[in-house]
This record gives sequence, structure tokens and C-alpha cells, in this order.
Amino acid sequence: MSFKVTLITHSCVLVETDHHLLLFDATTSHITLNPDKPLTVLASHAHEDHYSGQIFNLNHPDITYVLSGDITTPRPHITMAPHETRGVNGLDITTLFSTDEGVACLVKADGYLIYFAGDLNDWRWEGEPEKDNFWQKETYRREIDSLPQSVDLAMVVADPRQDGFWLEGLRYFTDHVQALNLLPIHWFGDYSTAQKLKNEFPAPEGTRLLIPVRDNTTFKIQ
Repeated sequence: MSFKVTLITHSCVLVETDHHLLLFDATTSHITLNPDKPLTVLASHAHEDHYSGQIFNLNHPDITYVLSGDITTPRPHITMAPHETRGVNGLDITTLFSTDEGVACLVKADGYLIYFAGDLNDWRWEGEPEKDNFWQKETYRREIDSLPQSVDLAMVVADPRQDGFWLEGLRYFTDHVQALNLLPIHWFGDYSTAQKLKNEFPAPEGTRLLIPVRDNTTFKIQ
């Protein structure tokens, strides 16, 4: 078996498995999609860099929308709150609590375990009150500790705006979950930080680090 992963832009990722399309945190409808596989669109929270009503204009004949509870829309969709598990279109979807807004999710599709962070991250910042940074660290670690020991694909936040803390969430994740394939997200269109990431975060043994060089970078996983 094999699957494909495409970083569309920023934190928008398209995963194509044998029988499913999974689209995470899309903000545009201009995405080429295989019409022969059912499409499940997942939105982790309402922030404009992770969700847009444009997703309801996607060109595909068979779409199911799974949205976090902070997203309000009259369009038909399934709502998921943190710490829920549901079967959707032959997928098993489990949500985590986010340290920012909405949810992260773990999806089982065609035997693969796929983790998508959304904005679940150790959002520590220089100069913030210590109690706030402590809450971020402890809450993030609790949620990551609830994941399985191994996943086939993990999409995890790495945001250089955090300066000295920017890899803390990524490091904790890989110290506690073996990701066979690891795709950093939250690029804001600036892929010049890819080399910085490679230099400061060597991939753990057994992990393939997927580093996009531009929007619409595709990786084939075998």
C-alpha cells in the first residue's frame, strides 16, 4: 500500500490513501481532487489561516465536512468537539484538545494512522507570563501523551515566530510518538525556513522528514 501527501499551502494538507481523500485546514476551493474517491474535509478551528467558507465551493462529487465546534456555518457538516471519536465515511476520527482553538485529530484511514495538529502546539513565547507558558507546556504534553506510540504520518506545527521555543512542540512529539513520516506545518508561505529546520532538527531514526520547498509540494509514501 502507499499514499500521497501534498502540502497545499501553510497548514492545508491533502492526503490520498487507497480509498480516501482527506483535506485538512483548507482555505481555498482551488484544489485539484481525485473525483473517484470520497473526500472528507476536516477543519481544526475557525482561524482564517486554517478555515474559510470557500471549502464549500470545492469541486468534488462526494464531500463530507467535519468541523470543529468553534466553526459556525449553516452548511451541512459534522461537528466534533475535543476528545470525541466518530466513524465517518469508513474513517475513525478522534479529536484532541487544542492549546489554541478548536481541535487536533487522529484519523485512521485504510489502516494508516494520520495525525493532524491544527494549532495544537506548545505555544510558549519569550516574555509571556510564566504561568501561561507553563499551561501551554503541560497541556500540550498531556494531549500528545494520549496518542498511540506510533503513527504513519504526523503533521506537526513548527513556527519560527516562537524564537527559542519554536521546536519545543516538535521535539516533544517525536520524543513520545514515532512518526514514520513527519510533515511540519504552519509555513505562512515562507519556505526559506526549511533549511533552518533541517539544521536544527535532525529527523529521529526511523522518521522520514517531509520538507516542502514550495506550495503544492507532493510526497509519495510507500
